Amino acid sequence: MPAIVELELPYGALLRLDSISPEPGYGFVTVRPNVEPGEPLREIVLPLGMFARLTLLPAEDRPERFGFTLPDP
Repeated sequence: MPAIVELELPYGALLRLDSISPEPGYGFVTVRPNVEPGEPLREIVLPLGMFARLTLLPAEDRPERFGFTLPDP
């Protein structure tokens, strides 16, 4: 079953990941965030200590954001 992987960093940023790799090792991993079509792929090397939370969700239970927020008048 496919899964959604979300990584929360200590300062609150939330990354939805396309992949996570144990390279280069020695306390570091390489993550590849999902990108919109047409955007360049990027990989980020992070120390394991930068993970505030790692969440695995079944693909069909992925929280969806619906709608939009109007700016304050």
